[in-house]
Amino acid sequence: MKSKWIACLMAAMLIVTAPAAAKNKGTQTILDNWGSVTVPQNIYMEAGTQPTLAAQEADNDMAAYIAEVLPANTPRTYQIVKMDQGVFQYAYMLHYTLSAADVRSLVGTDGMSVTAANDALRQRLPRGFYLVDALTEHKSNGTVFYTGAVERNLFINGNGFIERMYILAWQHGTYTEAALIIGRNEGSDDLLPDVLNMLMQAKVSKR
Repeated sequence: MKSKWIACLMAAMLIVTAPAAAKNKGTQTILDNWGSVTVPQNIYMEAGTQPTLAAQEADNDMAAYIAEVLPANTPRTYQIVKMDQGVFQYAYMLHYTLSAADVRSLVGTDGMSVTAANDALRQRLPRGFYLVDALTEHKSNGTVFYTGAVERNLFINGNGFIERMYILAWQHGTYTEAALIIGRNEGSDDLLPDVLNMLMQAKVSKR
């Protein structure tokens, strides 16, 4: 599975060669248009791209895949790696700043309506994608976040493979910040919820 091998190699290289990521571990890191985020000691994060199997129709490029419905919106992308007792977990995050027009094109309303967003996800997700956790509201540090999860079931070399995509969004003014956090969902893998919690605990920057 070539793309998985490449992702693992990139994760290992990120751990051993990326001074910017090492510098940021366990410290306050500023994410543009999101805010001040504390990266845990065992998680490494830096700007970059990473292949995802869920976007196989776009040569495993999730940003290009999403560009089919958001053609004018370029995401900020991050590689995220967790090392726990010598075991690597990896994730890929795409952060979009959405205008009211972007939200309207995606869910049919100008604001972040949970009902409209869930209906849109159920009706418009591409074939093979499933809404496994409907969007719900959560309040953290005075900010209302919307979280949910989508999965894609794949067969790679005859074996089943599930890639999970957490959705996290919050509003400020007429804008919506939306993060898509992508990775494996197997056994004891806990990187995705760790990243979700990290972003929700951020000191968000509101315009």
